[in-house]
Amino acid sequence: MIAANFPDQPLTPTLISQSPTAVQFGWTAPNSGGIPITSYSIWYKDAASSANYAMLQTVLPTANSYTYSQVVSGKTYQFKVMATNVVGDSPLSPFI
Repeated sequence: MIAANFPDQPLTPTLISQSPTAVQFGWTAPNSGGIPITSYSIWYKDAASSANYAMLQTVLPTANSYTYSQVVSGKTYQFKVMATNVVGDSPLSPFI
């Protein structure tokens, strides 16, 4: 019997598109730890802020991209992705 584990850390997300009001990025599913991934969490922060990352949204396990449509002109954002299965959460991905 193989023991299940939490998912591996997702790789750095990649930029798909951006506009003055939105940014879309995608990711590749990491190793699931031997059981299906149940969701992904999107985390973000203002790049100029010293604040920690905050969870923005949870998306379905079939998702492989996310569009943030609340971009404020002049701000720079950083996004990370976390994979989750029934065992637990992966480490956050490197930021895009």
